Amino acid sequence: QNDDRATIDDCIAHVEHVCEVMDHRRGVVLGSDMDGGFPPSHLPIELDHPRHLHRLADALRDRGWSDDDVAGFQHLNWQRILHPALA
Repeated sequence: QNDDRATIDDCIAHVEHVCEVMDHRRGVVLGSDMDGGFPPSHLPIELDHPRHLHRLADALRDRGWSDDDVAGFQHLNWQRILHPALA
């Protein structure tokens, strides 16, 4: 294993930084690249399999994110953006 891989806390720090820059949470959405973008050895520690992605949501809740904001990050922000574009 590569010891310099990102942690869940690193990932959450990046998500929250983007939210600070945008001044809202409606523009961040989960995208894992687990479908071939990166091998598991290059993914963040504790996020090397799709079954572990819930850990990001758990970490966001631990930082005070509401259930609605977490659902937006998990999928609803994609839906909000893509639905009108595909209609």
